[in-house]
Amino acid sequence: MFSATATCTSTTFDPQTNTWFTTVPLKGDDEIFLSGLSYPVPAGFGKVTGAVTWNGTLASSVSGAGAQWKWGAAVYSQLSQDCNALMIKPGHQTACQYQNGDHAGTPEGADASGAPWKRYVIGGARGGGSNFTGSWSGTLGVTVQCNK
Repeated sequence: MFSATATCTSTTFDPQTNTWFTTVPLKGDDEIFLSGLSYPVPAGFGKVTGAVTWNGTLASSVSGAGAQWKWGAAVYSQLSQDCNALMIKPGHQTACQYQNGDHAGTPEGADASGAPWKRYVIGGARGGGSNFTGSWSGTLGVTVQCNK
């Protein structure tokens, strides 16, 4: 949600509705976390090379508003299933809590021992090393047309 009163980008996860809620200042950001999924995969899971389908709803009260998005996938040897414990970075440049160069979608939290989740990123899917969100896909876009 873009907000006229927000001064920085924030995100939370509601486990009751299984929904991410991200609030962004009207000026936006060059990267905004929209949604994410933590999915356990078998050992040796390789690069993601085929088609990926991701569904969602974009809405606007203004006809002609547009949105562009990309997706990425990274593999972690350990990661909490509690989405709020991951402390996902909501925006690249305007994140409220995280003033670093990490991409939007990076898990900035730590495990129970205090080790950052980023320590557990490994090669696979579309990332590895210090690429905490995986390489981006090509850009997709849409223009919203309001029904009257």
